[in-house]
Amino acid sequence: MSKRGDSGSADASATLHGNMRRAEAPMKFLLLLVGLSFSALAHADVFTLYRSSRVLENARLHVATFDAKDPTGEYNRSNCEIAADLFQHQDGVKTRFWCEKGSFHEQP
Repeated sequence: MSKRGDSGSADASATLHGNMRRAEAPMKFLLLLVGLSFSALAHADVFTLYRSSRVLENARLHVATFDAKDPTGEYNRSNCEIAADLFQHQDGVKTRFWCEKGSFHEQP
């Protein structure tokens, strides 16, 4: 009789674990979506400073990333543009400096 009781208990446990495993996939997917949403919001206020090159045609070289916590993006945009202007107006500078919204990436 104890074997039968143990078997019933094992079946219930297996059913419970099976149900939990089935519930894990949607939960993991939901957590992934929430994480991606927050990641997109976190990068919405980021600005990156780039420069051209006198040697490499069509170069787009990373100079700096402005990613202070800034819900409006104004602080990071403004600091990026100030930095671009300061770099651009140094004596003898032949490269171009510009800002783009978002984190650094190789190509636009």
